[in-house]
Amino acid sequence: GRRPEVAAACLEAERRRGRQVEELLVAWHAAVWGPGAEALASDPALLALTRGLHMRAGSLVEQAWRESVQLAAETLGDTNVSGAFTIGADPGAVSEEMSSAAERYKEMRQQLEANLDRLAKLEAAVPVSFNRKAWDDAHGGGGPGGTGAPTATPTTADGGI
Repeated sequence: GRRPEVAAACLEAERRRGRQVEELLVAWHAAVWGPGAEALASDPALLALTRGLHMRAGSLVEQAWRESVQLAAETLGDTNVSGAFTIGADPGAVSEEMSSAAERYKEMRQQLEANLDRLAKLEAAVPVSFNRKAWDDAHGGGGPGGTGAPTATPTTADGGI
């Protein structure tokens, strides 16, 4: 039937997906580990976006790993599928390629985890700057260590001391 054509399409899609994820990880590696990483960490919105994208990519890589393992198992020893790719191909060639893809996805997952660890370390290393206006707004004035009471001292003219 059409099984060889379907398997060939799956394998080609898998190759494309693997290349695209690898390209993405190369770009993220440069952003997270390269000279601009400190600037990334000092922008909380960009850092949160980058972390979220890494988490989403981790889910996608996990799914790709599962699919490649499944396809490797399904094509193991299937001569009908292997013949669709190369005439006279080794019956286990497709299964081996899918197993290799699964190993690459495991490595990609480790790269994503390393990037997330690096982002956390960069974030922890960025000094928190003191925002006087935010402090005053939250604590009613007085600056850090203040009582939150108004900073003006009452005088006898306004009924004070």
